[in-house]
Amino acid sequence: DISGKELPFVLPFSGCRIVEDFPLQGFDDFFFVLACGLCHVVHIDLAVKVQTACQSFYWCERFRVVYLFESNGFTHDVGFEDVPADSFAALNCPVIFVNTVLPPDNMMTATTYSSVQVNHYETAYWQMESLIKNGHSHICMLISSKIDTSVYRLRWQAYEDALSSHGLSTEYLAESGYQCERAYRELTEVLTMHPEITAICSISDIVTPAAIRAIHDLGKIPGKDVHIISFDGMPSMHYCIPSISTFIQPRDEMAGYIYDLLLGLISDEHQHQHITFQTRFSPGES
Repeated sequence: DISGKELPFVLPFSGCRIVEDFPLQGFDDFFFVLACGLCHVVHIDLAVKVQTACQSFYWCERFRVVYLFESNGFTHDVGFEDVPADSFAALNCPVIFVNTVLPPDNMMTATTYSSVQVNHYETAYWQMESLIKNGHSHICMLISSKIDTSVYRLRWQAYEDALSSHGLSTEYLAESGYQCERAYRELTEVLTMHPEITAICSISDIVTPAAIRAIHDLGKIPGKDVHIISFDGMPSMHYCIPSISTFIQPRDEMAGYIYDLLLGLISDEHQHQHITFQTRFSPGES
């Protein structure tokens, strides 16, 4: 049982434990895809462990979790504030942090773990910059949460930095909590209070449909009266009306690299590495 929620499966081994968690808010299918791919390339004993852990990511990706394996394994985390340093020191398996903020040096040195991620800050800055260059000066930021400490906090920081560099206001803000219902409610309120807003910069594709609906329900035309640009590159953005411009994470390339790196670390053929992938812009009708 995690935070009062019964998991739909039983962990078949004792080498995995959750160090920290917070309430379930949503999920990112990248970790589910990664788990499925690992099952095809990793030895079956390890694959069972990795698959089971990543099923937890699929169901609980917004928990602050650290999965620790007593043997070969895979670790992912999105928050370190209350994680004891000795938890990391006790690890005797390869550790790869995927698309997350990295632990401070007093917990783990960079030579003791690997990381694979996209350029979150730079992409988010370009995301906001593209709206500004297209003439928008009243832009609402649709973020995750003001207390978020994950990579989504880096994206929000980039939005504010881009706006500030042009002398534009950072007061237009809506929190989503990774939920469309909350995103819709807060955006409706902000857009009603500030009819001068002409664009929304969405922190993730997963809540972008709420922005389209909020604009529409206020009697405005999405992509015309209020433009939208998003981040993550989910295929669903192509099927919205209007289709949404977004920045695509190279998930297949990242997953392939992680597979090779993990196997190389297990076999001692690779040293720890820190890799940042570049996103790709996918233009839409908005």
